[in-house]
Amino acid sequence: MSLKIVVLAKQVPDTRNVGKDAMTPEGTVNRAALPAIFNPEDLNALEQALRLKDQHPGSTVTILTMGPPRATDVIREGLYRGADGGVLLTDRAFAGADTLAYTLCMEEVSKVDASTGITISVHTSLCCSCINNYGTEEQKQKFLRPLVDGSQIGSFGLTETNAGSDVQGAQTVAVKDGEDWILNGSKIFTTNSGFADVCIVFALTDRTVPAAKGLTAFIVDLKHTPGVTVSENIERMGI
Repeated sequence: MSLKIVVLAKQVPDTRNVGKDAMTPEGTVNRAALPAIFNPEDLNALEQALRLKDQHPGSTVTILTMGPPRATDVIREGLYRGADGGVLLTDRAFAGADTLAYTLCMEEVSKVDASTGITISVHTSLCCSCINNYGTEEQKQKFLRPLVDGSQIGSFGLTETNAGSDVQGAQTVAVKDGEDWILNGSKIFTTNSGFADVCIVFALTDRTVPAAKGLTAFIVDLKHTPGVTVSENIERMGI
């Protein structure tokens, strides 16, 4: 049996050797100034895909990545390692495309791997669209831009143990603390969170009204926000 394998890959900043030129005046790392490398986790997935290809004669491996033209470096490395082809999705390429065009793209990806399709659709439809439609300009530049250029992956946190499609059971709360908000609670089925950089998290900010009306969406940096814990990524098949 031959397989058609799609590996979703991205570039990430190389933080192994951070020089002084990559540091900001505040002492933090300017990730945009760092060279980009093939995400190690995605590289591991590619190696597994290539092993499957060897085990099933006639199979093919395709690299799928998102971002600006420089993201083709991921495809080049994938081809060098043995992949058969690559697809680059860029925001410029799809500028002005409508919902039907997006749906057709998702159909084509999901024909090969429904899990990859849901990874992309959660990233775009649930995470990116929330910031694009309701975020401030500052939030768009800080969070949406890296999500669009493919350097980061987004996820979505609404479901809780006692609150699925019916959000009336939501228990996660957010309390204002000076200029900050403190979120307290937990989410489940947060698609992409095992490898994502940003998550849209819904929390109760007004307990005087029904939960459906008292929820607020927060953009949470999963990598650098104190107190955030993400469980290990769960391997899955399909959606």
